[in-house]
Amino acid sequence: MNTFIDNYNAKTHWGAFDKLTFRITTFMYYPLSKVIHDWTRKIHFNELRAELMSAFPENFWKDHGTNKTMRLGCSPDHMTAFIDFLDFSQEKSNWRGLRVPRDILIAGAGTYNHPYNLDYLNDPYVKSIVLMNLKYLQDKLPAFMENFNSDLGKLCFYKLHSVVESDLMSVVKWVEKANRIMFNHFNLKCVLYVCEN
Repeated sequence: MNTFIDNYNAKTHWGAFDKLTFRITTFMYYPLSKVIHDWTRKIHFNELRAELMSAFPENFWKDHGTNKTMRLGCSPDHMTAFIDFLDFSQEKSNWRGLRVPRDILIAGAGTYNHPYNLDYLNDPYVKSIVLMNLKYLQDKLPAFMENFNSDLGKLCFYKLHSVVESDLMSVVKWVEKANRIMFNHFNLKCVLYVCEN
């Protein structure tokens, strides 16, 4: 799987024709550029799905009676693709709780006005964190997520550079405070990575 991801990442980059078409339509008729942008992302996702199906032998996709499966999905705007590994043999009664470390992808609308957002209400992956086998955190994590999302919502790149840095520092301090108050007692640590592309 890692080899497939490494090999396919290079193919997801926009080609020269895609870039040229997008720039021309942005200049000539801006509303059409968004449609072309969405259409290109959808094509890239469909190509990813086809490549994933062909990367493994046909026998891999058959049901072997293990109740385990792999599922490819994406966000409604085709900006983020994800691969889920599902184990239907696990139930609430026999599940031992979430294992850490655990990475969470924070993705907003992708605009300067709202760059980051922790979609706690609709993202089952983020919600699964409260299933950690620690009763103290099960009560406290939902409130932590909501407050964290409020701090993330203040980030906006239309502001002055110094103000953006100040807002980002507020988010970092919130994470550090949560580590001291909540996570360190259980040998856990919340780490925030900001990736710029």
